[in-house]
Amino acid sequence: KSCFIAGMGSVGKKLSIVLEALGMNIIGKKKFKFDKNKKHQFLKCIEKADFIVNLLPLTKKTKKIFDKKAISKIGKKSFFINIRRGETVDEKYLIYSLKNKKIAGAALDVFAKEPLSANSELFKLNNVLITPHIAGVSKNYWEKQIHLFDHNLSCFLKKKYKGMKNRILKFD
Repeated sequence: KSCFIAGMGSVGKKLSIVLEALGMNIIGKKKFKFDKNKKHQFLKCIEKADFIVNLLPLTKKTKKIFDKKAISKIGKKSFFINIRRGETVDEKYLIYSLKNKKIAGAALDVFAKEPLSANSELFKLNNVLITPHIAGVSKNYWEKQIHLFDHNLSCFLKKKYKGMKNRILKFD
């Protein structure tokens, strides 16, 4: 099997090492900038892959980079995995493709609007796996979450809203 990892930052590189160890061929291992001039390279990588993993950050250049044209390049037996940013995907066309079996399936950890609406069509599709946007869980995840909650609660009670944090910045 083959996998195209869109976003070869530190997570993408680690993922490629694991997948190669499992015997998977990684497509497009070299990092390239995602812009309109290089879109043809991007589309060719999608077309060749059995699995497409989206690890792209959200920028002006990557917003809806997985548009109708890109999603239509995903093969009927291929799977799309999005664990980075929901706004990099044209969610309506992804839903259409999944409903009409134009792609085999999807695993989604992020969405265009979060939290995902309880009446989203994605919940009705049997070829979709939805995870609760906790792909970054680490061995000390809950300990850090409790510390973050405690810090924010303390700031809230003291009405020091600017001191509140919205994420854990470092994972072990």
